[in-house]
Amino acid sequence: MNCSFAKESVSNYSDWVTFIENVDQYEKQQLEGLSAEQKLKRTVLHPSLYFDAQDVQALRQKARTSHLHLFRAIRSAVMVMLSNPLYYLPPPKHIDFAAKWNEIYGNNLPPLAFYCLLCPEDKAAFDFALEYMDRMAGYKNWLVENAPGDEVPLGHSLTGFATAFDFLYNSLGNERRQKYLEKIWSVSEEMYEYSKVRSWGKQLLHNHQTTNMLALLIGALVAGVDKGSQANIWKHTVVDVMEKTMFLLNHIVDGSLDEGVAYGSYTAKSVTQYVFLAQRHFGINNLENNWLKMHFWFYYATLLPGFQRTVGVADSNYNWFYGPESQLVFLDKFIMKNGAGNWLAQQIRKHRPKDGPMVPSTAQRWSTLHTEFIWYAAEITPQPPPDYATAKMHVFPNWGVVTYGAGLPNSQANTFVSFKSGKLGGRAVYDIVHFQPYRWIDGWRSFNPGHEHPDQNSFTFAPNGQVFVSEALYGPKLSHLNNVLVFAPSPTSQCNQPWEGQLGECAQWLKWIGDEVGDSAGEIITASQAGDMMFVSGEAVSAYTSAMKLKSVYRILLLLNSQTLLVVDHIEKEEDSPVNSVSAFFHNLDIDFKYIPYKFKNKYNGAMMDVWDAHYKMFWFDHHGNSPIARIQEAEQAAEFKKRWTQFVNVTFPMKNMLTRIVYLFYGPYVNVSNCRLMDNAKSGFQISLSVNNTENTISVVTEYQNLKARFDYLGFGGFAKVVHENKVTKFGLGTEFVKKDMKNNRDLQSRIEQIKRLFPIRSFRVAEELPPPSSALLLPLLFSVAIYCPREKTKEQQGDSVWCIVGSSVIHAEVNVQFSLLLKERYKILLGINGKSSDLLIQRKQSFRITLKWLQYKHLDPLTQNFFTVYFENEEERNVSAAYKTRTKLENEVLVLLLSCKREKGIRMMSQLSLLAGGRLEADELLKGIKAILEEQLKAQRTAVRIHRQSSSVSLHVVDEALTYSRFLSSGKLGTGDQLSEFYFGKSSSSSTIPLISNIIDGKQRSLSNTAEVNFPNIKLDETTGQTDSKFCEKLAIHRNPAGTPREKIVLQQLPATASGRWDELASTARVRLAATTRGDTPGERRRPPWWC
Repeated sequence: MNCSFAKESVSNYSDWVTFIENVDQYEKQQLEGLSAEQKLKRTVLHPSLYFDAQDVQALRQKARTSHLHLFRAIRSAVMVMLSNPLYYLPPPKHIDFAAKWNEIYGNNLPPLAFYCLLCPEDKAAFDFALEYMDRMAGYKNWLVENAPGDEVPLGHSLTGFATAFDFLYNSLGNERRQKYLEKIWSVSEEMYEYSKVRSWGKQLLHNHQTTNMLALLIGALVAGVDKGSQANIWKHTVVDVMEKTMFLLNHIVDGSLDEGVAYGSYTAKSVTQYVFLAQRHFGINNLENNWLKMHFWFYYATLLPGFQRTVGVADSNYNWFYGPESQLVFLDKFIMKNGAGNWLAQQIRKHRPKDGPMVPSTAQRWSTLHTEFIWYAAEITPQPPPDYATAKMHVFPNWGVVTYGAGLPNSQANTFVSFKSGKLGGRAVYDIVHFQPYRWIDGWRSFNPGHEHPDQNSFTFAPNGQVFVSEALYGPKLSHLNNVLVFAPSPTSQCNQPWEGQLGECAQWLKWIGDEVGDSAGEIITASQAGDMMFVSGEAVSAYTSAMKLKSVYRILLLLNSQTLLVVDHIEKEEDSPVNSVSAFFHNLDIDFKYIPYKFKNKYNGAMMDVWDAHYKMFWFDHHGNSPIARIQEAEQAAEFKKRWTQFVNVTFPMKNMLTRIVYLFYGPYVNVSNCRLMDNAKSGFQISLSVNNTENTISVVTEYQNLKARFDYLGFGGFAKVVHENKVTKFGLGTEFVKKDMKNNRDLQSRIEQIKRLFPIRSFRVAEELPPPSSALLLPLLFSVAIYCPREKTKEQQGDSVWCIVGSSVIHAEVNVQFSLLLKERYKILLGINGKSSDLLIQRKQSFRITLKWLQYKHLDPLTQNFFTVYFENEEERNVSAAYKTRTKLENEVLVLLLSCKREKGIRMMSQLSLLAGGRLEADELLKGIKAILEEQLKAQRTAVRIHRQSSSVSLHVVDEALTYSRFLSSGKLGTGDQLSEFYFGKSSSSSTIPLISNIIDGKQRSLSNTAEVNFPNIKLDETTGQTDSKFCEKLAIHRNPAGTPREKIVLQQLPATASGRWDELASTARVRLAATTRGDTPGERRRPPWWC
């Protein structure tokens, strides 16, 4: 019988919107229409489920030609069944059948029967199928004894038995036909009665609901030929529930399912079969459904390199429960029609593991072979999606999952990263529950997210395809079995006291009905790819109980390259929060490669995984520099119907302050990480310096992500993160920028301007108009200093302090308001060390702030200057204002000596210790050209010197220029002792006493040198990567001696390459422009020199 509904179907969105206005009236009309219009269309009753009897010959022809590869898979499955009947045949006794989960018998029957249909001459297979069905038909029921309230095994058995009956109908005798038909009828009626009282009859978008409803539909379609009126009621029940499912799926625009890839494939198996059957038998068209249009990406964008393993979000095994080849060929034939579905199905079948934990279960591996054969469109040529073979980021906005590098072959260059931070049930379901737009939805009672995990802000990392950090997969719902944070002590801890993780944990299934759990949500804040880098972040504070009084649980992931993943946790809590500890977890299920302790540079604790002598490493530290030792543990948990082993790294940090930041670095064996440190730890964001493969990367991230102004202020644009790498800046969301030819657009300059804005309350701000081109700007080390000028007596017009700033090669002038009610303490922490008059003003006002000299607000400056001040003052004790004032002159002089290494009475200028950090970073050609231009300009201004003023202190541009000369010889290895350096630099008349600090560094702290030198002040600490011992330091470095009487300028010029001569005049002119820029005033027409001008 060919049944069809009336023309008004409920499959389209507009029809369903009408439907929701009056559910009762709609159901009454449809039921009447169904009863009246359903008619018997043909005399040949079976097969009719997926195809008609006249289609069988064509199917047999395809099995020998276009579908041969699928037929071979079906035949192979049948041969395996025949070879082991004791395992694959249902047991003779019902007690044995009901003693365990028995979906295997229903699942394996359709491919067996389909093979018999394609090969009627194979009598052994047909006899095996008859014995199979006879045993099942003889059981009193198909339930599992120890799961009496679960009809899923019953649904599998009904689906498989009724499908096999339809395929084999014309080969069966009348007695078997009647016997089998009665069994199908009785079980279908049983299933219908269960649908009225079981939760799966009401809970939508759940694998139990789709599995059992599909079983009831197939039973009704097969058995309803003789008893149409009752079967129509069953059909209507299924269509009513499944069309609601399709209507809700239409809201899920990313093609995902909240239960994860494994259970998602389970649900999708039934959904695709329903869509096909509903169109074939009732004329209901769901092929324009948004979810179906995007469902391909649920399989493609979740595949790890190698096409074998998938993202393990929610209750999962290593890949899929059902299919997904059947679902993929369905999508290609009916939805996409572009070959991508056929191609991915081909790749998955080609790379299926033959052994190990990723091999499909014997209960599920063959269950969709018949539908894959039926739906496969051989005329659609398999071809990969556009832009295949390059790593791409994919965002599932409804699911709250981001993946990178999915769907690629397994190779050293292909890395996979995933991040999960989503809402309970997915965004669409969560919003439907909370906003209640549809009356037929009864809140969370209409859904069942029990297979979800407490996993907001979890992530995985598989550099070059080797899984380093993974999910723990199917198991009890415990936060520590996911890669997320847990806190202690918590007043509401329900398990693992005093620790508590995310809402809904502590049971076999997620407790989604509990207090606050229904409001549990993570949120992907941003996700952006820039070349082979990816930045993603998520907020998960709503996934934790309000009793812990957390304000933010913000996790940042930055994939710097295919081997390096930076993870940062930013945690804020209320002042009265009870928690004082946070614990992080990182899992790996690979029993062959275990985590072992590891220490980075003898400084930070970590863990390592040795994979056949390839070392995958991780380490961590917080914003205080703490790096606790981790606990490396193993555990077994219940999973499906077995135990699953996992190992994990557990590291716990104290939460002493309202703000905690923790840095974790994960990297593979093909990179060299030489340094990682937190440079800035501001309220609105942080900066990290990470040296990888001898190249420094400066990473800036905003944590005050909801504040657009804070993002602009901290980063210079409205995004969330940026990375400075050599001469390019990557702004996630905007792209990568190289150094501009117009210095006015130089982003590094703009970033430093923003630093000044953060440092002071700005009233007016102007940048010098004439700025040098990038060829000269590249020559200058990353030096940043602030000179503050405060007149002793202020007029009404003088509302604020004058601030002159050297930023790179330009001079910035700003007016700073004196606001004693705002930023007073921070402002004067700067003034105390470098501005005598302002210090006097502070004393006169009898303020009594205590300060830490090492801070001095220099943490807001650029990384080089910040590093200097941080280390220089790190051992200083807190002093009160009066004591600081008394030692101001000494402190000021020490700072300037360290910055300039100058001897004031002779006006001698030489480079600073700070300049050492520029060594080896500058382009050699540009460096040589610039030195030539700088020295020519200096010949015209030999009398210029840096004078120390009580009102201000700063660094002359000439001093910065002079540093380049030293940097050149540092990078070339021509560096000797302090006396030798003095002799070279100033001639024999100079003595080592003019440069005591340089002498101390070189003579007193001899260490091996590399071009990745890490410098800390006042004692230099160089990475010992060259393997040289202290005793060989001077042998390693050639000593350059200055020939007697030879001017130092001439020596430098002699080393310039001939190719540089063409631009000397231009560069010299540039230097003059740079000097002229310093005289700019703060109003048009006014030309006022900064207080340090000589």
